[in-house]
Amino acid sequence: MADQVRTGLAQICSLSGSEKEGKRWLHGHIIDLFTKKCIGLMGTELIDYIDTTIHQCCIGDEPPIYYNITLIDYESQEELTEVATRTNGDYFKLSSPHFRFVTEILKADHQAESHIQKFFPLASLSG
Repeated sequence: MADQVRTGLAQICSLSGSEKEGKRWLHGHIIDLFTKKCIGLMGTELIDYIDTTIHQCCIGDEPPIYYNITLIDYESQEELTEVATRTNGDYFKLSSPHFRFVTEILKADHQAESHIQKFFPLASLSG
């Protein structure tokens, strides 16, 4: 999966962590626009991550949020894990050296919890 840059649309559930953990996590899927494959996505926020490739003067009013993202190709069972940058607020982009996705659908809080319980029941048990 790391041999090409994947681009596409993402349908993502974004949940805040517990008060103790305090970090956000993502779960959803992506449609690769080139291959038309459905690829699974899960990730957790990296609280203390410092991106040395972006100078602080280049960051706007809303600084990027960094996630440790794992993509899963359901057909080949191949996985790719990378640090991705989330930008653009609620309608956000995820980008890394090997993928670039924009959200088509974003569910948060109670909508995200209901969606995860319905479509990703194993993930809802581990949360």
